[in-house]
Amino acid sequence: FVYRYRDILRELIAQGTTAQEESRAPVEELFGLSVKKETIPENVADEVLSLWRNGSHRMAMGLLYRATLSHLVHDFSFQFEESHTEQECASIVNETEDRALAHFMNTLTSSWQRFAYGHLLPPDDDIYAFCAQWREIFDEQK
Repeated sequence: FVYRYRDILRELIAQGTTAQEESRAPVEELFGLSVKKETIPENVADEVLSLWRNGSHRMAMGLLYRATLSHLVHDFSFQFEESHTEQECASIVNETEDRALAHFMNTLTSSWQRFAYGHLLPPDDDIYAFCAQWREIFDEQK
C-alpha cells in the first residue's frame, strides 16, 4: 500500500511541510502597520523624539509602536498573526518572563490605543520615558 501510493504520500508530506513553513514566516503587517524590518530606522528613539519635538505626533507614535512590533517579531521571535489585535499582541508579550518588556508593551499599547482611537495625545514626559525604555530594551538586541 505504502509503496504503491508513495508518490501521493510524498506529495502530501511536502504540502504539509510547506504549510508549516509558511505559517512560521514572520508577519509583515499588523493592524495596517508595516512591521517589515527594513521600514524601521536605525535609531528609533532619536527619530521618535525628533518627530515629536517637531509636532509630528502621529508619525512619532506610529513609528514607536511599529518599531516595537517589528523588533518583537524579528528580534524576539514573537509569533503574532495578522488577525491579532493590539491587545492580543500585548497579551502574548505578557507571557514572557521579561517583566520590563511586558510592562513596556502594556503601557505603550494603552497609550497607542488612546492616541490612535481616542485622539488623546500622551504627555511629553510619557514619550521621553517610552524612548528611554525603548533604548534599554531594544538597543541591547543590536
